[in-house]
Amino acid sequence: LNADGITTVSDAGGFWRQAQTEAWKRAEDEGLLTVRASNALYVYPDTPINQQLDDLVERYSNDPSKLVQFKTAKIYVDGILTLGTSALKQPYEAYMELPPGQEYGFEYFENTLVDVTKALTNAGSALHMHSSGDRGVA
Repeated sequence: LNADGITTVSDAGGFWRQAQTEAWKRAEDEGLLTVRASNALYVYPDTPINQQLDDLVERYSNDPSKLVQFKTAKIYVDGILTLGTSALKQPYEAYMELPPGQEYGFEYFENTLVDVTKALTNAGSALHMHSSGDRGVA
């Protein structure tokens, strides 16, 4: 990549429970990286932030002398349009055949988004918000 002029990549997924952070660090330690990797840590919507915060803070890294950094938290505000999980103001079309109660999609942090973002920014993290539905971005 570096030979082609690419100096930085970003992994916005950052599924740390699946050891992706360790894989990036191992690649750096073994000399396999030729570019910087500015990555995000995934905030799991099915787990309260207070149960994740210590793990996220432990994995946070912003050392400019390192190629690999994890200085951003990725928050899925809502889902994906084609899967019928983005939060919409109007219901999905009937052909999607969504179960009752799910025809408007989801807001994963519906009542806690402000608390989650405060906790993460207070811990020093930048934020990467994923939102695709019109209710999700409202």
